Amino acid sequence: DEIEELVYKALEDFHCEHLAERSALLLSGGETQRVCIARALVASPELLLLDEPFASLDGATRNEMLEEIRNLARERGITVLLVSHNFEEVLHFAERALFILNGRIVQDDRPEFIMRRPATKEIARLVGMDNIVPCSSEENWQGRFIKLNNGIQFLYDGDVSPAISACCLPGDAISLWDG
Repeated sequence: DEIEELVYKALEDFHCEHLAERSALLLSGGETQRVCIARALVASPELLLLDEPFASLDGATRNEMLEEIRNLARERGITVLLVSHNFEEVLHFAERALFILNGRIVQDDRPEFIMRRPATKEIARLVGMDNIVPCSSEENWQGRFIKLNNGIQFLYDGDVSPAISACCLPGDAISLWDG
């Protein structure tokens, strides 16, 4: 009775209690994902490992499930490890993001920080930046400058270490003026 109660509670949490008696072969992709995550939560885990759990879902269902999992994890104190190639999922879900390229951790920070200061061109592309231009940094008596290959340069007061070879300029960070 206790196990059945836990199972139905988990199914209810993911709005799929009506699927309890349906054969797994007759479930849609979204229903299968919901039932699988509900099943994982029946055992009240301390750690929930999710590997591309939303890849086959439509946008609305994906966002709804992200929200449901995030809320349940907070309520129950569950740590969630989410593997995803979709940075939008990471941005809306995670408190911390690790980028792994070729088996190495390349960047480890808050998703918002990674979004603004990606460590590599690959990460910049993954987070959706398409204004990636070759550049270098140079310091003189006025301060540190970022120099683009076309001759444009601008004063930059942030940290530039190690040496840079490309700038990632989000569209909302670009201002042009005559002068």
